[in-house]
Amino acid sequence: MVGDYPKNRHPGWSRGSVAYHADDGKLFQGSGVGDPFGPRCYKGDIMGCGIMFPRDYILDSDADSDDCVDAAEVKPKQRRVRNIMYFNDEDEEDEGEEMEQEYDGKKVTVFFTRNGKIIGRKEAPVPSGGFYPTIGMLSNGEKVKVDLHPLSG
Repeated sequence: MVGDYPKNRHPGWSRGSVAYHADDGKLFQGSGVGDPFGPRCYKGDIMGCGIMFPRDYILDSDADSDDCVDAAEVKPKQRRVRNIMYFNDEDEEDEGEEMEQEYDGKKVTVFFTRNGKIIGRKEAPVPSGGFYPTIGMLSNGEKVKVDLHPLSG
C-alpha cells in the first residue's frame, strides 16, 4: 500500500477506486454508497479480484513487450504513485480536473470472483501509478490468506 491513502475510508469509497465488499455483496466505485453486485461472503469463501486489459493496451514501461517483467522494472510516469483503492486523499469536489489528467483515458475491466466463479465485472480507469491490491478489514483478529500470482502470464 501507499502511505498516503486515507485510513478512515474503506476500499472503493474514494473517488477513482473500485472495490467489492464481501460483508454486504455491494460494489463501491468512488463513493461510500454501494450498488448490489454479488453474494455476501462467509468464512472459508475464496475471494478473487483481477484485471482484464484490452488487447491493444500498452504498458508504460521500458521493458520489452510480452516478456514477463518484475514489478520493479515497471516505470510509471513521474507523478506521485497512488493506490487505486484510495486514489486521492483530497476532497472529491477538488479532484475533477486532476482525475482526467491522471487517467490518460485508459480503461480496463476489473472482475471479482467468489469460490472460483466470476460474480461480476466493472470498467475502471487506470491511474497513472498503476493498480495496488488492497484488503480492508473491519475488526481485530480477522485473517486472510493472500495469493498474488496471476492466473495467466
